[in-house]
Amino acid sequence: MRPSYEKAPLPWGRGGRQLATLVPMSAVLSVLLLLAAPPTSPDDPWHPFVAPTLRFTSPTSAVVEWDTRTSMPSRVLFGEQGARARTVSGRSSRNHHTVKLKGLVRGRKYTWRVMGNRSGKRLLGAEHMLDTGFNFVVAPVADGPDPWGDEGAGKAAAKRVRTLLESCGVDRGYAVVWGAGDGRDALALARQSELVVICLEPDVERVRHVRQGLYRAGAYGHRVTVRHVPTVKDAALTRCFANLVLVLDGAPTPDEAALRRIVRPDGGVLVEGGTVKWKRPQLEGVGSWTHLYGQPDNAANSGDELLGATEASQFDVQWLGRPGPDAMTDRNPRKPSPLAAAGRVFTQGLKRIIAQDQYNGAILWTLEMPDLQRVNMPRDCANWCADREFLYLAVREMCLKIDAATGRRVDAWPVRVGKQDAGAFWGYLASLGDQVLGSSVRPDAVFTNIFGGSGEAWADATKGPVTRKVLSDALFAAGKAKGERKWRRSKGLVINPTITVGGGTLYFLECRNKKVMDGAARAVESPELWKDLWLVALDPSTGKQQWEREVAPTPGSVVVYLTWAQDTLLLLCSGSKYHLYGYAAADGKDLWHQSHGWPNNNHGRHMQHPAVVGDVVYVRPRGYKIADGSVVTEAVPDGGCGTISACASTLMFRAGNIRMWDPQSGKSSDWARLRPGCWLSTITAGGMLLAPEAGGGCSCAGWFETSIGFLRKEEGQ
Repeated sequence: MRPSYEKAPLPWGRGGRQLATLVPMSAVLSVLLLLAAPPTSPDDPWHPFVAPTLRFTSPTSAVVEWDTRTSMPSRVLFGEQGARARTVSGRSSRNHHTVKLKGLVRGRKYTWRVMGNRSGKRLLGAEHMLDTGFNFVVAPVADGPDPWGDEGAGKAAAKRVRTLLESCGVDRGYAVVWGAGDGRDALALARQSELVVICLEPDVERVRHVRQGLYRAGAYGHRVTVRHVPTVKDAALTRCFANLVLVLDGAPTPDEAALRRIVRPDGGVLVEGGTVKWKRPQLEGVGSWTHLYGQPDNAANSGDELLGATEASQFDVQWLGRPGPDAMTDRNPRKPSPLAAAGRVFTQGLKRIIAQDQYNGAILWTLEMPDLQRVNMPRDCANWCADREFLYLAVREMCLKIDAATGRRVDAWPVRVGKQDAGAFWGYLASLGDQVLGSSVRPDAVFTNIFGGSGEAWADATKGPVTRKVLSDALFAAGKAKGERKWRRSKGLVINPTITVGGGTLYFLECRNKKVMDGAARAVESPELWKDLWLVALDPSTGKQQWEREVAPTPGSVVVYLTWAQDTLLLLCSGSKYHLYGYAAADGKDLWHQSHGWPNNNHGRHMQHPAVVGDVVYVRPRGYKIADGSVVTEAVPDGGCGTISACASTLMFRAGNIRMWDPQSGKSSDWARLRPGCWLSTITAGGMLLAPEAGGGCSCAGWFETSIGFLRKEEGQ
């Protein structure tokens, strides 16, 4: 059965936060109707206008957030798994709903579902699982009396630190404090922020005194530590890891170079004398990974120079640990890649998002998102992208705009621009300047199944349902500020894995076959898909067509992709072998066509995505010159269950372990016992190689199931 949706007009203003108001008696009647009315069927759950999310706010609490079209009371049915659920209420009737769940216990499992009311009918959303083992919020330090017995000094330190935090803009991650002082500044940092504080103090007696007070305040060990070291260098701290480095007044004169060494790039700050003395810029030659294949050009390349490193032995572990495999989707279904921008790395787990500081691994925030799921990336497009400030998520009908620093939802925009998009889900999603690009797709076309043996969930077949390409009915653009529609195009059916943006132009393959267009299916693999096929170029700022031409490539019955590089469009079709076509990006003119056999017909070797380094495009085992299609190499190492990611000079892929290959030297190097996922989970950004855990569930045992980040070793190390 189709889900139920509210149909009334939406009384929202800008950002969806201007709320309709009901008189108190109406609110009371709505509550009574909500509790007394018969519910929707569990087999046909209610779906609010904006799907619910859950964000942990403390070790014992979380906030559930969702939106409805019409004003109604905020209710969540919540309880420990196996026990009777209770109704938790929010504020009076409204469209934007937030309900706080309290009293959560670590290591427990709960169930929750949102509730609504429409015309006297009680609406029940789907039941979701809440596992508090995935609550990574830093434990707070409670306010209390000054543990050293001087309340005046304690209040002065609290005020001083409050001003400091406001001025430097850092409130989570790691802080290094040179000089423990009287301990009060470190304690105030822990109480007023989510920073984990490391104090370095040369005086052993002072160390003992400060530790005792912090212990009495309940802060020592888990939020604040004090180390006895003669100098900053003696602490042997990892470089580039501290979000805040603070030199206390009265502390011995530090080695400033040693302090600067540990400040996190791209926003970490050094504070002396109560003022920000240095805000560290980005490392040299860094790139970002903001879309499924690096950038919207689908070149699978971040452009990061990795500080010149080209082999595994040149890297050192920067951090490792959380999140582990329990938080993740099984590796088989080929989920979206991680994203990384502005020193943050984002990972999609099992219906959740985890945001981390890429330089120290600190978990910044998490979101439980039951409706986020999307898999089988080789036949579809990803459901998220990022820029330096925000994360954009395609969840059912909506694009959610999330503050990248805090995880708070800023806005939500629907697909719908007219009757033609009624009931459509948000498909493609890309960040481009001051707008996002999107597409409308029918809900039943999206791959979401992550269970099953060698069938759909494996996503490795050469034929059958899993090879169907997801098609969009329309493309459009929306402004990032308000979500307003800029343009919409609907001429044919767009093949999602071919949507690409490069050189300021939007390109895609469009099927105009009448039989396919008139059919109900939008996940298609049939001979008709490859008839009446057009390569199209649009201006992404206006939606105006720049050119189009009919093409007839060898059908990509297994996969089909489009990539932009070097003013060339690269179309890869994989059927019984790989066929790679080069077209001029300016007008679609044929440039060249090459083909080669699969390394194998299983474990991903027949469905890899192209990766570009410089003027060469790589599809294992070959590399082709982009200008003319000439073969550059046939020696790209084999690897299975995944595709290639690239940076400025090297390729990374799964070959048992994580492997790096340098095209210039032809040398390979591995990170032993580290295994990526079955599609693309190892990326480069911010000068680092990042490998969030994605291999969990694999039957090939013997590796570390951990998330890990690598940074090039220091000179002389």
